[in-house]
Amino acid sequence: MSTSLTRRQVAKGATWATPVVAATAAVPAYAASPAPQYYIGKSVTANYIRTGCTINRFYLSTSVPVSPEVAGFSVGHIGNTTVGDTTATLSGLTFTFAVPRRMVNNPTVDNPAWTISGPVQQSTLTGRGGATFNTTNYDIYTLQFNGASTNPVVGENATQTWPGTAFTVTGTSGSYCYSSGTIYSGYNLQSMTLTNGRAQWNNYSNIESRPINQV
Repeated sequence: MSTSLTRRQVAKGATWATPVVAATAAVPAYAASPAPQYYIGKSVTANYIRTGCTINRFYLSTSVPVSPEVAGFSVGHIGNTTVGDTTATLSGLTFTFAVPRRMVNNPTVDNPAWTISGPVQQSTLTGRGGATFNTTNYDIYTLQFNGASTNPVVGENATQTWPGTAFTVTGTSGSYCYSSGTIYSGYNLQSMTLTNGRAQWNNYSNIESRPINQV
């Protein structure tokens, strides 16, 4: 499996700088000429509204596409070619987000395909590429995906997301006194394989650190 930087990843790096965007990433799982490269993509936006130190609204969503990714979770191939067409089967898909402690109370998710649990406290989270994040003063929530485990891989310019993976989490009545902060968010995957045998992910995480802003 290749972990080399691609033009696609560089393009995503530019979108990370956009205010309110928490994270968007695509990580190649296989690279061999002329075979296509495969990636896991995500679109995540997050923000909050507060009065003084009281949070009036917390918002985190994968339902809004963050270019060049589609909404929600996706598995795709780079290049507009039928060579990349195949099917992915996954197990153990979860989405984790960590926010400063007490920023949000009793968050809810709008999609019944996802079940939310937490918060829990732990000192670190492991993210994309083995990065370790200090989450000592964070509340960590996990969403478990209970939807379809098999879906066609999408092309680079496709607009389809993995069925049922787009969601929005909202919450209120938290406490946070700063105009910006850092959250950690992303998918964890127990395993996923492609039917053409060109890519496989095991114990994969694309959790990343991104700013969250007051709006």
